[in-house]
Amino acid sequence: KESSNNPIPEINPFGASYVLNPELDLQGTEQRLYPALKNISDSNEWDWEGVVGAFPSEKFMEAALKRKDGLFMYCGHGGGERFYPRSRVMNLISNKASTGDCGLHLARKCRSSIVLMGCSSGRLTSVNSSNGRSDYRDRVHYEPEGAALSYLCAGAPCVIGNLWDVTDRDIDRFFLHLMDEFLGTPCKEP
Repeated sequence: KESSNNPIPEINPFGASYVLNPELDLQGTEQRLYPALKNISDSNEWDWEGVVGAFPSEKFMEAALKRKDGLFMYCGHGGGERFYPRSRVMNLISNKASTGDCGLHLARKCRSSIVLMGCSSGRLTSVNSSNGRSDYRDRVHYEPEGAALSYLCAGAPCVIGNLWDVTDRDIDRFFLHLMDEFLGTPCKEP
């Protein structure tokens, strides 16, 4: 919870959501992670909602991302832009702006912390560059962009992603260790 006393975001694990292998081409990942996610949820009596082996609906994604103190986990390719593009993430910023004592305020509707376990899911690139490398001779300078930054701009209190490509087995192992440390719940690979 973000409060004036504690700016560090907290997560309520009771209503986490996940998308696992939406493109149906990471069968090993699905076989390793689905039992672990189900076990975490069931053993703690947490009501986790997940989509496995399919693209989630717009309704599912909006509910998962707008949940206060929520946790959204994605395990697939990249940052999930194929099924939920960054333009939709950015639509979570209300175009109804209000002015207050401190100036213009946008309503940012993404309230969940985000875990993106896909290759280069946290990587930011510049539109100036080819292959993500900017050249000092570039004439126009733009801010970097990427899925992680879109979620942060939309209001996510925290985004965890990968800065480079990794094998699916390594990323699965890292994800299970991260969940084990973060949630304090054993998430061992079967």
